[in-house]
Amino acid sequence: MESDLVQSKSIDSDRSELLQQRILDSVAMHKCYSIKDLVIELQHTYSKSLSIEEIQNAVKKLESEKKITLLGPGTKGHFFDYIMRSYNGLSLWLTTAATCLIMALVFLLPSIEPWSYMRMITGAVFGLFIPGNALVQLLFAHRNMEQTEQMVLSVGLSIALISIIGLMLKYILLALTVESAVISIGILSITLSAVANYSHFLCAKRADDYS
Repeated sequence: MESDLVQSKSIDSDRSELLQQRILDSVAMHKCYSIKDLVIELQHTYSKSLSIEEIQNAVKKLESEKKITLLGPGTKGHFFDYIMRSYNGLSLWLTTAATCLIMALVFLLPSIEPWSYMRMITGAVFGLFIPGNALVQLLFAHRNMEQTEQMVLSVGLSIALISIIGLMLKYILLALTVESAVISIGILSITLSAVANYSHFLCAKRADDYS
């Protein structure tokens, strides 16, 4: 009797792990970002016997392990209303604030010591993190990432973006200066962050269908 119970628990555990993997596949391959989308996809692709409660429990398990992000319901109105909420548009507002601050430092501080060092340090921190972080928000908008992983990706992508911007300014626009570089990087960062937030907004609106 006890062995049967242990065997039953093992089967349930295997079924749960298999369901979690199928959920991850559905999110990655079929862009299912709400419970409703997952129910339709999983029941159609794998088995109609899968219950909504079973899928919800598997999604919550994955969320607790930070493998996926559940989209909260209640996204009504326009995109501007969405980003004006205290948390939803935080990344966009932080990116915008950092860009404005760096522009102010670059254009207002004199190019003499010790102010030149402040311009260099703040500009380097801005350039090596902000644009890459904005791109990470866009590329991995529906995935929870560890802070270390996000920072490493942000720095790597920032270097790539800065290199591309530098080449474009030097050989296409023929205007590679500190000011033009900061303006270009700032505009790109805000644009990427805005697109990432808009992607969140669209997916959250889809999640409302199941709320």
